[in-house]
Amino acid sequence: MEPFQQVFVQAPYCITHGDVAHHNFLLGKDKRLYLIDFDLARMAPAWIDDLQFCNRILPSISWSLPKLLTLYEPHIDKTVFLHALQFPTDVLREWNRFSKSDKSLQKNMLPHLEEITFEQFQERKAFFHSVERYIE
Repeated sequence: MEPFQQVFVQAPYCITHGDVAHHNFLLGKDKRLYLIDFDLARMAPAWIDDLQFCNRILPSISWSLPKLLTLYEPHIDKTVFLHALQFPTDVLREWNRFSKSDKSLQKNMLPHLEEITFEQFQERKAFFHSVERYIE
């Protein structure tokens, strides 16, 4: 990501949620969608939350770049966005949480970590190569 570092530091910044995931959205009785859990909120480029959202939905769309591109059109340079999406932030985030958790929680977290680290490896690798081919 070094060649693209300017994209991460340039304005405009906004308050980002920091944990865009299904468990942080609630549907109210009024049928409005509410976003909760702002403990990871930070000042960052707005597209950082979009990047995290796309990273999280990749398994549910079978790691398909064409499907992703039909669902989401980046607000920034598509090349930069796709390169950033190749970085396994979800794996790093979950291992970081694991390392800071007590032993009783770690036991429960391990199956999920094994899945995203080892069982999804081939799909992640194929996605990485599809992005490389698309960018070329």
